[in-house]
Amino acid sequence: MGEVTEHQIQIQLDTEYAEEPWRLPTLWNSEYMRNWFRERGYHLYTWRYDEYGECTLICYPSLPDELKETVFPYAYRGGDDRLVWDLDEQPALFVVDSKGNMLYAQNLQGHHVAIKLVKTRHEYEVLQYLQKQCIDNSQEHFSHVIPILEILPFGHYWFAVMPRWGDLPNHPAPQTIGEALEFIRCMLKGLNFLHQHRIAHGDITPTNTLVNHFGRAHFIDQNPYRSKLRSEGLLTYALFDFDFSVMFPQTSALEECRLPYQESWHGTPGFTPSDTAQGEFDFSPFAWDVCGMGMTLCYEFQHLIPDVPILAPLLDKMVMRDPAQRFTASEALRFFEEVVYPWAAEYKVLQCRACTDKGQGSRGPDVDRWQGLDPAFVNEWAAFRQPPLPWFTKFMRIVCDSDWRTHNVAWIRKRLHEPIKLNFVLNVYRREQCLVRGKNYGRIRLILLSMLCSAFVLVETFMTMTRIPDLLSHHPDSFSPNRENIDFKTQSGSYIAVYALLP
Repeated sequence: MGEVTEHQIQIQLDTEYAEEPWRLPTLWNSEYMRNWFRERGYHLYTWRYDEYGECTLICYPSLPDELKETVFPYAYRGGDDRLVWDLDEQPALFVVDSKGNMLYAQNLQGHHVAIKLVKTRHEYEVLQYLQKQCIDNSQEHFSHVIPILEILPFGHYWFAVMPRWGDLPNHPAPQTIGEALEFIRCMLKGLNFLHQHRIAHGDITPTNTLVNHFGRAHFIDQNPYRSKLRSEGLLTYALFDFDFSVMFPQTSALEECRLPYQESWHGTPGFTPSDTAQGEFDFSPFAWDVCGMGMTLCYEFQHLIPDVPILAPLLDKMVMRDPAQRFTASEALRFFEEVVYPWAAEYKVLQCRACTDKGQGSRGPDVDRWQGLDPAFVNEWAAFRQPPLPWFTKFMRIVCDSDWRTHNVAWIRKRLHEPIKLNFVLNVYRREQCLVRGKNYGRIRLILLSMLCSAFVLVETFMTMTRIPDLLSHHPDSFSPNRENIDFKTQSGSYIAVYALLP
């Protein structure tokens, strides 16, 4: 690549590299970009070329790793030299970036950093806000969200600089139940921190979690140093990746923050909550986050429930099908600190060896996590158990299994929540007929929509009236399963949402 300017690189990012992001390392490895970062105190890693002279996604440090001590928030490194059979083919600390939008470098002090190309204004605003929060220099007061060290403007883009941490934080698998619970605690604290600052993450998955240790990318599963750090209590975990994050005003109440249903269609398959799968026209991004975190924790640790049954009420309350019945982030953290961890300590399971076989069973929200548990325990915590999937929910998911049907149902639901709903149902065809005069297919569609509207009013009214007694008698108001002390959570929001469905 010949001499280029910053403007030319921005044009390339907007055009050819936007369609083929895996080619971005060729751009990052150019002399211009290496000098640009060097002037700002960062020595980029070296990208490897294949036998055809093409730049690959593999890169490794350009400078020797001579740091003797690890200073938080920077990560521990290495520990896998004995696993490597060819140091030339597998250089120390090499990394593979499958997306091409991450760069890696060493700063002037020799610390390893990760640098992300930020293209959207909303992600920049989230990262800028997080940068203004103080960077913890100790694990004790860490927020468990990856620190933002610096943001470098690059035309209408930005480069966000973070300490380089490692992915696959549960590899090798935790050896004790206490180690597994520490990961859960860190994740809940990180989620609570974001929600306290009115930031909805939007894509919580195992791949968007990090640990403060990294080594060669292909040997994490067998790295003995990471296992040693975990056993000594030196590892900590953090959330990252704010591509789909949304930040609301700091004075907003969580229950007032809503997003249109289309915003729920992004995310990672397998870790996407079903909050809009029934044709809902909007959703709570914070309840969405809690369910996403619950699904992530189910994926990682649901297999531990036979040994730690108190995880069943925690996970079920995080992935509750009804968002109004879910824990908030602060409630989930409080439940963990006041119930789960003390229970594990009381029954002396913290040092018990954790099962590393996750099995092949489903770990979704609709799985029965209570199967095989002591009936007395199940009855004690029954208020925290996910109810069976209602037939109406199954029916609506079938109805909304295509985009156009989802759009129609969401449109109807939104209109039903507007004032004078019955007038709308009775007049929708007459009022819209003039707009499709001469188009029989339009009239037929409107007639069907009118009939569907009427059916919705009748069915949802019936479902609501049958659910009200159950809702009134089902108050998870306290962590105490016998409900003697009602001081935890009220479900008045559920009643408001229920009555809003009535015409």
